Amino acid sequence: MSQRSAYQGYSIVSLVFGLMLMISILPLLSNFLLRITPYYYQSVSNLLALSELSFLKSIIEMDLRLGSPNLINNTIIISTANGNITYSIVNFRLKRTKTTGRYISSFLKFASLSQVTSSCLLISFLDTPLKPITVCKPIL
Repeated sequence: MSQRSAYQGYSIVSLVFGLMLMISILPLLSNFLLRITPYYYQSVSNLLALSELSFLKSIIEMDLRLGSPNLINNTIIISTANGNITYSIVNFRLKRTKTTGRYISSFLKFASLSQVTSSCLLISFLDTPLKPITVCKPIL
């Protein structure tokens, strides 16, 4: 009988110790997670912006290989053998039109799109830490 009561005492002590441990660790862990959430969000936002920027740059470079850009009324028109490809900013999003118009940006907000040289475009962003970038016709 004494062995059984000793075992019951041990299990109660281990439960109390486990509860005390949880009471002290869970608030610290949740506080830590709440503090790193803004940094995590900022890192994910930067990664998403860079990913979309890389995608946009590759599409624009491919189009610049096909023809030469001209700026007409805040719209970049790239004349190709198969027709025109246009880039414009609508509601701070970049819109590309070949046969049908499609928005090719969803995360980045664009301030302006301009032509720097006869083969280079300058893209400026709104409300992002990204600096304006220049996209030029690739030299093959």
